[in-house]
Amino acid sequence: MGRQFVLSQKEVAEMRREGFVSLGPLFTSEQIELITSIRSSKGRDLYRQSEALKKFETGRLFSAIAKGIVSRGQVRLAMDQKLPENYSSPGSVDYSFCFHGIAFALTISLCTPDLGEVVLYAPDAPIQPDERSRLLILYSFENAQYKHNENDPNTHELKNSGYVFGDHLKQAFHPLIVL
Repeated sequence: MGRQFVLSQKEVAEMRREGFVSLGPLFTSEQIELITSIRSSKGRDLYRQSEALKKFETGRLFSAIAKGIVSRGQVRLAMDQKLPENYSSPGSVDYSFCFHGIAFALTISLCTPDLGEVVLYAPDAPIQPDERSRLLILYSFENAQYKHNENDPNTHELKNSGYVFGDHLKQAFHPLIVL
C-alpha cells in the first residue's frame, strides 16, 4: 500500500482556480508495475478486464483524493482509458465525455521520466495536451448519468452493457468508492 495521502486545501484551491493540479508520483513499486502493465492496452473501462486495476482505482489513495474534493455524498468509478501521446481534449472534461455528473478526472503518466505522475482535473477544465501516454480515470458523483455526447468517440460503448442514454450508472459496472 502506498503512503497515506491527504489532498491539501492548497491543492484543491489550485485545481479549482487553474482547472488542474499536479500531485506528482504517489505510488508504490507494485502499483507502478500495475500501471506500466496497461501501456499496450486499448479501449475504455480497462478496470473491467483486470480485478487488480479495479482494486487500485477504487482503493484508499483515490478515496483520499475524492474526500478532498467532494464535500458530501459518494463518488463512483465512471471510466478509465489509456490516452495516446499528444492527446488533447476537445473541451472541458464535462464536454469531452459521455457522463453527466463528473466529480473529477485524473491522469497518470505511463512514461519515464515522469512515470506515475498524477495530474488532477476539475470537470470544467480541459485535459492538458501532453506528449506522454497517460491513463485517464474519471470519477463521477453517485447519481451520474450516461449521456449522448458526440464529442466522445466512445459515446456508444456503454450500450454494450445494456445502458441507454439517461440511465444512472450502475454499481455492477461503475463501483462506488468508499470515502
